[in-house]
Amino acid sequence: MRLSNRQFNLLCATALMAIAAHLARLPWWLATSLLVIAPLRMLQRRRGGARISAWLRVPLVFALLLAITLQFGNIFGREPGSALACGLLMLKLIESETIRDARAGLGFSAFVLMSALLFTQTFGFTLMLCASLILLLAALNSLEPAPLDTRKPLSAELRTGA
Repeated sequence: MRLSNRQFNLLCATALMAIAAHLARLPWWLATSLLVIAPLRMLQRRRGGARISAWLRVPLVFALLLAITLQFGNIFGREPGSALACGLLMLKLIESETIRDARAGLGFSAFVLMSALLFTQTFGFTLMLCASLILLLAALNSLEPAPLDTRKPLSAELRTGA
């Protein structure tokens, strides 16, 4: 089943919140490109565009691996690993079109959020992660089938997520 625009937008917002937890440690070129991909994909999807072709997605994965290896020297460790996870999360948004894709993306967003705790565990940061988790749970709630084909308002989904 294809994602509605609202479900896709919640997925993008959740992914952006997860990546925001890592922005201070990401290289500027990666942070900038990650923050640009989601709005462009939302716009492309809103205009009726379909899933991005595998002929473009696969080279992007290899380009991401190469760029992170050139930046950090390898792909192992906290910094390169979290940068790779953030990049792969955004690449997941490029291919997300179905509810199954969204559930996988939200699970990956939860992993990226958890990996941010490897760097800092201050109280303010933990509160930001809790807000991100509320958004993540609201996005998961929006993927559940509604009884009698009714749509819940966003505030109801956020309340359920909280």
